[in-house]
Amino acid sequence: MDLPLNQLVYTSFTDVGFGLVTSEQVPLRIQQTFLKQVVYRHWNTYEQTSGSYRAAYLLQVTPEHWLFGWLYNDEWDEIDRSHIPYFICYHLTEPLYAFRIEKVCACLQKGPVELVNRQSFSNSLEPLILKDVNSYQEARPGVLIPWEARQQIHMNLKQGILIDLFIPVEEDERVIEEPSLPVQLQELVVKDERADNHYFITFDSCARRRKGHQRAIV
Repeated sequence: MDLPLNQLVYTSFTDVGFGLVTSEQVPLRIQQTFLKQVVYRHWNTYEQTSGSYRAAYLLQVTPEHWLFGWLYNDEWDEIDRSHIPYFICYHLTEPLYAFRIEKVCACLQKGPVELVNRQSFSNSLEPLILKDVNSYQEARPGVLIPWEARQQIHMNLKQGILIDLFIPVEEDERVIEEPSLPVQLQELVVKDERADNHYFITFDSCARRRKGHQRAIV
């Protein structure tokens, strides 16, 4: 089944600086949630990174609003600053069930459909239709979604618990070509915030915790 996806991209654009560009269909509250719960949470501009890095994430905002995508930090800006973050996000406005979950996970493993030109800031992005994961050539490598993470996603859906998944890996890891590599479950934290229950699951396949999950000031 086709997945209609709105796009959100946060990165540093030439002559503009850090900014967010989205499809026109993305509501303001979803844009704010993306910045607060994904960008500011998983990127600290004051933290010195030691190498190329990428991650995949899946955030269930409401039962019918999902954000999923990738973070890459191997970009450079026009003043030669390295490790510039590049957040690519897809916004899905339909409930997920088992088949769609597997399709989203397959997309996260394969990688993004396309990239935004950082040298040319655009006011909006065209929505995408994800038909078959095998029908496109990924613009960047994806991130392996461990079996444990998939099982937790299905379990959360059955229990009505909102999903918050973040999986980081080193950029040079061959996680897609070597799916049998052992993945260590580093952390499973259950959060109960007011009326909404959230599971925040971090799977670190390179067996190290990434520090500095603080709000970035840019």
